[in-house]
Amino acid sequence: MSEVHAPYHFVPLSKWVHMPDWADQVSHDVPFSDGLSGSIELKLQTHSPLCVGGDQTRVEGQPTKVHFQKDPAGEPVIPGSSIKGLLRSVLEVAGFGKFKALDDQRLSHRNIANSGTDYANEISNSRIQAGWVKFDNQAKSWIFTPCRFVKIKHKAINEHFKTRIKNESSAVDKYKQLDLTKSLKAGIVVGNDKNKTQWAVPEVNGKYNGHVIFTNKRIVNGKAEHYEFSYFFFDNNPEAPVRDISPLVEQLFTNHNEEQVNHLKNNPHPDLGIPVFALFDKQSNTLKHLGFAKMPRIAYKNSFVDLIKNNAHTHETVFDLAELIFGTLRDQELSLKGRVGFTDLKPSLPAKSKLYWSNPLILNGPKPSFYPAYLEQRGGKLQTYNDDGAQLAGWKRYIAKQPEQAELASSADNSVKVNVASQLELVPQQTQFEGRLVFHNLRPVELGALLWCIQLGTEVNTQHVHGLGHGKPFGAGLVSFTPVLNLRDGEHSINELTNAFVDYMNQAYPDTPENAWIDSPQIKYLMLLTDYQANADVDTAYMSLDGKGFKDAKSNNGGLPSLHGQARKEPLLKTEPSVAFGRGRLAKLVDAAKDDRWVQSQQQVAQELQEQAALARLPECQQILQKLSEELEPMAPENRAEPMRNAVQQFIEHSTEYQKESAEALRKLVRAYEFHKKPKKRKDEHKDLLEQLAQAYQLQPL
Repeated sequence: MSEVHAPYHFVPLSKWVHMPDWADQVSHDVPFSDGLSGSIELKLQTHSPLCVGGDQTRVEGQPTKVHFQKDPAGEPVIPGSSIKGLLRSVLEVAGFGKFKALDDQRLSHRNIANSGTDYANEISNSRIQAGWVKFDNQAKSWIFTPCRFVKIKHKAINEHFKTRIKNESSAVDKYKQLDLTKSLKAGIVVGNDKNKTQWAVPEVNGKYNGHVIFTNKRIVNGKAEHYEFSYFFFDNNPEAPVRDISPLVEQLFTNHNEEQVNHLKNNPHPDLGIPVFALFDKQSNTLKHLGFAKMPRIAYKNSFVDLIKNNAHTHETVFDLAELIFGTLRDQELSLKGRVGFTDLKPSLPAKSKLYWSNPLILNGPKPSFYPAYLEQRGGKLQTYNDDGAQLAGWKRYIAKQPEQAELASSADNSVKVNVASQLELVPQQTQFEGRLVFHNLRPVELGALLWCIQLGTEVNTQHVHGLGHGKPFGAGLVSFTPVLNLRDGEHSINELTNAFVDYMNQAYPDTPENAWIDSPQIKYLMLLTDYQANADVDTAYMSLDGKGFKDAKSNNGGLPSLHGQARKEPLLKTEPSVAFGRGRLAKLVDAAKDDRWVQSQQQVAQELQEQAALARLPECQQILQKLSEELEPMAPENRAEPMRNAVQQFIEHSTEYQKESAEALRKLVRAYEFHKKPKKRKDEHKDLLEQLAQAYQLQPL
């Protein structure tokens, strides 16, 4: 497997999602019996240059300037919202929360590296059809109307319309010169090439009336003049529309250039709609894909959500620890207001004069379409979004690593095109900021979780750092916190609270080893990714954009290697829902999803857990009584004597501990099942046991 390297890595996607058992009780108005309120003074230390972006300025021919966020006096300031987002992202991992940082998006691809790719196979099994998509207001759905198409040379377009259309221009730039409202009369001629290509030729009295359709720049591989053409759509066929294609149109808009999509949506042909190329299956003649080019981008089989095997990651009936503490939006009036608030962080000493500019940097990088990294790779055949067994790699985090120079460097040779570059306004490392976090009605384990995430451990340890602000791929934004706890009532140390959180998570983790949570792949990777001293020798450079980089990784089954050799495979976990699932006020969300099989299965198990928890809270004598009552009813009559006899004997043995009322209830229960009469061969023994029970608890004779 060819090795992939990048400035980021992934905390493995967990099979288990933890919903605390008190999720249904969280409230601003009703305090927990052990609820804590107060504040945490936050002292932030930078371990590399830092830029928390504010205003941006753009000047033609120069890199975009990203200014540090500033207060009215011009001093750099870190917004409290930035710290809140940073800590929440850590808690989502540490608290085994939901993987919510994704849309239910289905990516598309156009991999023509060789004839054996999924894309090439899809194209060979399809016929290409030009046409128009338009929204039908009556049917409330999109429809596709087919038409014929041929090529048209840019030279012919420019001579006829007095335009300057070139292949190197974007589709939007071309449409701005010649929009879809402009029609064209043309004749059709056949070229001299071996494929007998048909071309549209503008003619005043041309036989065909149509429209010129543009695509984005084609990659030139040969003579540039051979790529100077666009398309002529004509002979629309309104009698053969394809209806109910809204999902395909949504994929079209999602997976194509945003500027091009927005231009065509805002400037469609008033009668025909938006021009597209469609792929129809050769065998079934069904419409499969839509695109803006003759070889359109094809949607993958699976969306992001399709590859998440545990529904709890995406279901709004589940509330994780981060949502309970930081707040969340829900339907059914079940949104939660956060129980923590943050002030802005200001420099401990004036830092305005210390601000300086980075080298020009290219801030964008690979997107989720780069599946060698964004999907879990197991060796052998590369997993793509077409594979049902594929799994998302998990929570993306940048690898903590100090930059080699204070001004940062985008690449080894610093060769950066200024028109796509940015410069960051930085404060130097060893700059200190101070602010405050206010919390209200947090349970001790919740406050411990918050402090653990602030410190990245049970104690302050500057070896583990957070990533904050812009430029993280280049080593910027390494920061650590020193918290000072101020409780309104009660006495708890930070170490006591963070250890309580660790103990809680180790007990909650659905695996048997004592330290299963702290030793899980998720926590191991979180700590490795934040350890900037251990990552000094890790290759965090982006791969080159040429054939030796991303393309090579895909064609040679390249995958992102494990970090420091740490295993990513999670043990098989037997997971159960929280006892709070669908309980109390949360029942509204469950009722609203009554047709959801997953919800119903979770609710049934949660109900059993709630019953078990309620039973466990009862005195032992009442537990025995309730269990016996539930066991006897479905039991065959000949099998009832033994459990009744055992229960009576246990009550007699513990007469100094058990309640008299429970003993009376037990006597009534067993007599109802004729314990004193059956079986005949033991009725005298049973009568004697009931007499002993009455004497032990001084029960009235029957």
